[in-house]
Amino acid sequence: MEKTTIYVARHGQTFWNAKRLFQGQSDIELSPLGEEQARRLGTRLKDMVFDSVYASDLVRTQQTARYALNQNEQKINIESDLSEICFGIWEGESIDELIANEPEQMQTFYENPDKFELEGMEKLETFVQRVVTKFEEIVDRHKGGNILIVVHGGVINALKYNYIHKDLNKFWKSEPYVKPTSLAILSADDSGIVFEQLPDASHCAELEAEGIE
Repeated sequence: MEKTTIYVARHGQTFWNAKRLFQGQSDIELSPLGEEQARRLGTRLKDMVFDSVYASDLVRTQQTARYALNQNEQKINIESDLSEICFGIWEGESIDELIANEPEQMQTFYENPDKFELEGMEKLETFVQRVVTKFEEIVDRHKGGNILIVVHGGVINALKYNYIHKDLNKFWKSEPYVKPTSLAILSADDSGIVFEQLPDASHCAELEAEGIE
């Protein structure tokens, strides 16, 4: 099998990210900062040619993908199975308020997600299975090609889990943290799928230095 290279990016900051709200499958647009982060991702990728481009069915990934393509008209293929994990009744809730008011639940969520249950929340194992199944389907579809996939922090964590550490209790806290528009690079050949570059948002380092991320 010819080597396939897969560029996987997280979407830019949204209005809910800026407010530190659980987002999940709620369909929230990019904030002005998120748009700038996505533009900088586009600058980083400006010399790349992609055989195919994918995003989830949520608008924040599609907006980011268009900026990543420097607003060219290349088709963005939409895949609902690449959507973020559903956080159930926590969607729209403040992370900071939940830490203050539900500290034990939040600790279990971060430290022991394999034991965590919440009304309406997608099971972590189910989420990982749907993400990895769709990801590998896309890779098989474009053998030998260059692919761009713009998704969510949870989706990239699912890929890290499946191809690196295999520990559900590291799911939300494995390093490096997946910042907005973080870019990871994976490759696939006859020996399997591996990370060649862990998620990296150095293209937004200047924004961090200016204290506006």
